[in-house]
Amino acid sequence: MRDDWWFFKVLVPALAVFTLFYGLQDVRPAYAALFRGGELGSFTARNEECGKTCSWRGDFVSDNGATVRRNVRLAPGGDVDHAGDRVRARDTGNRVVVYPAAWSWDWLFLTMLLAVSVVVLSVWTRWAWRRLRRRGAGPAPPDGDSST
Repeated sequence: MRDDWWFFKVLVPALAVFTLFYGLQDVRPAYAALFRGGELGSFTARNEECGKTCSWRGDFVSDNGATVRRNVRLAPGGDVDHAGDRVRARDTGNRVVVYPAAWSWDWLFLTMLLAVSVVVLSVWTRWAWRRLRRRGAGPAPPDGDSST
């Protein structure tokens, strides 16, 4: 058995399914922010956290004061330079993120990530169908292609 067996047959489709599952939870709030949805308010930066990328954590307060969210992350695109800076932001229902009112790239990143996951799963599914057909263990592929 070759070393790449686990990578191509198990790990790649599992990662694609994982990415779809978690990415779909975040794509709606990101698109809501893109199209000016959600509740408008102010984000006050408290501290910057850096790992592979850096992001600001702080507090969000809606314009009407009804919504206060503590220790949330500001999505990329906000002009925050240091702790104490206040920027306009939108709360669109994401669990841990508020979005800059002007613009954020999160929607584009999530869309590309989800598209790659769908392509990977499609290619993997096609490969699995062909492999089953060669062994004579499965029905014809959904598109009716009988040439293998």
